[in-house]
Amino acid sequence: MIVRSIAAAAMLTLIVALPAEVGAAQEGGGKNVGGSGARRAFTISYGMTRDEEDAAKEGARQCIWENWRRKRPAHCAVIRRNIEGEPTTQNFYVNRGAGGRWQVFLEVTYVCCWYSPMEGKEMKTESMGTFTYQFVERVDVKNNRLIPEGEVRRPHTYVLRFREAATDDDDAAKRVLL
Repeated sequence: MIVRSIAAAAMLTLIVALPAEVGAAQEGGGKNVGGSGARRAFTISYGMTRDEEDAAKEGARQCIWENWRRKRPAHCAVIRRNIEGEPTTQNFYVNRGAGGRWQVFLEVTYVCCWYSPMEGKEMKTESMGTFTYQFVERVDVKNNRLIPEGEVRRPHTYVLRFREAATDDDDAAKRVLL
């Protein structure tokens, strides 16, 4: 339970990991990216250099932002592997929600537990939750200010902020950065 709490807190503070497989689409929002939607995966593993990790994060930011900005369906996955190689997967689905409004649907899973095979149990994938965000914004990493939507920027100069509503406060459960 402590591991799950720590993992959830880390996920809400800084999202940087998702899966290698890109899952099937479902109808009516959520995971639906349609047949022509972009699908990309980015892996961050224990032991990577800082430059390799930064490149994976930047690729994920660019994938999500460009598809959000252009209103194109997409599935951008980030996988973070721990020292044992177990993945925590964050699947970002950019799509049109049930009401026709564009959204980012986030599904977070992890594989538990490294000691299971030693106990004769199978490792299993568990959900850390699903989240739906109606707003995606770029925030300048140097001055923490919003970047206008039309301004062209390289992904290393910003982080993405996902919000549930236009008036979210600073509650970590409502604001997620990548």
